[in-house]
Amino acid sequence: MVELPAMRVLHLIPSFGTGGAERQLSILAPALAESGIECHVGYCYEGPNLQSLVGSPVYLHHFKVEGNHDPRLFWQIWTLIRAVKPEVVQTWLLQMDVLGGVAALLRRTPFIISERASAAAYPSGGKTKLRALIGRYARCIVANSECGLDYWRPRVSAERLRLIRNAISLERVGLPAPIREESFPIIGEGPIVLFAGRFTYQKNIPVLVKALIAVARQQQNAVFLLFGEGPERELAARKIADEGLSGRMVLPGYSPNLAHWMRRAAVCVSVSHFEGLPNVAIEAAEVGCPLVLSDIPEHREIFDQSSAWLVKHKLVDDVSDGILCALREKGESSAKAARAKRAVASFTPDAVLAEYLGIYSDVMNLKCHDSGKTN
Repeated sequence: MVELPAMRVLHLIPSFGTGGAERQLSILAPALAESGIECHVGYCYEGPNLQSLVGSPVYLHHFKVEGNHDPRLFWQIWTLIRAVKPEVVQTWLLQMDVLGGVAALLRRTPFIISERASAAAYPSGGKTKLRALIGRYARCIVANSECGLDYWRPRVSAERLRLIRNAISLERVGLPAPIREESFPIIGEGPIVLFAGRFTYQKNIPVLVKALIAVARQQQNAVFLLFGEGPERELAARKIADEGLSGRMVLPGYSPNLAHWMRRAAVCVSVSHFEGLPNVAIEAAEVGCPLVLSDIPEHREIFDQSSAWLVKHKLVDDVSDGILCALREKGESSAKAARAKRAVASFTPDAVLAEYLGIYSDVMNLKCHDSGKTN
C-alpha cells in the first residue's frame, strides 16, 4: 500500500443513484477514508448507493439545488473547495467534470476526471466540447476501460492517462435483509435469465426485449428478471404485456441485492451498444454466472468467446440464439463462466484503492504534468 502524508481528497458527483459511477464511488470513498485519507464527497441527490457512505469516516456535503441547471451549484462547489482545501479534487460524470473542473482551476487545486464511458457516450454538442476542453487541464484522466482512454488520447498527453478497472464488492455495508424469494411468485424450478441496468438507449432495450420474448417462446420453463429503472422501462413492460408474458417476465425495478440473483441465474444478459466497464457483467462473472454479452470492444477488453457468449447485439435472432445456447449447453456455459471469473479476479477493492493512492501520491509529488499543459 502506498504511504501518503496527511491528505484531503474531495470527490464531486451529481448523485448517488443507481449508475456504475455512483456504485464505484460508494466502494472507493469509504476505502480511502479507512486507509487514512481525509475523504470528502460533495453531491446533489441521494440514492441507493449513498447508504454505503452513511456511518463511514467519509465527510458528506449535500449541495442544495433545484434541478440540474441551478446556478447556485457552481458557487456551492467553489465554496466547498475553498473550505475543505483538498490536495486534489476528483470529479465524476459530465456535470461535475465541468463545474468541478472549472471551480478547481479557479481555486488552483489539482483535479482528476473519472472517465466512465467511451466515445459513443458523448454526442457532439456544447457540453461535450466544454468537458473535453476542461479535461485538457486535468492532472490525470482515470478511465475504467481502454476505450475510455482512447477518447482522451487525441486530447491529452499519454502520461496523464491512467487505467483503473472497476472494483468488485459484492458484500457491502448497508444492504437490506436477504431476499425473500416468495415475494417473486414466478420463481420456480426453471432457469432464470437476468438483466440489470438502466432502461436507456445505451442498453439496447428494444432488441433485448424482443430477444427475451423469442427465448421465452422456446424455453417454456424459463423465467426472466429485468432489474432497473429508466425512460424505456414502461415501453418494455407494455411490450411484454402485449405478448402475454407478464407472468414469466417481470421488471422489479432497482435491486441492491443483485448478487443474490446472479448466483441464482442461469445466465446474465447485457447487449449494450456501448459501455465503459459494466459493473453488472464483472459482478456476474465474479459469482460464476454465465454471460451473454454484446460483441463490442468494451466487453472484449475483459471477455472473449472462451469466457462469454458474445453476440451481434443489433440482431434479435443472434441475441436470442446466444441466450438459448447458454441455457442449453450447460457444460460449455459453466466452462465459460469459470474463465470469466478468472478474468476479473484482480478487480478487488484493495487493488483499486492502491492504484488511486498511487495517483494521489503522484499528484502530491508533482509527477503528473502541470494542470495547464497540453499536448
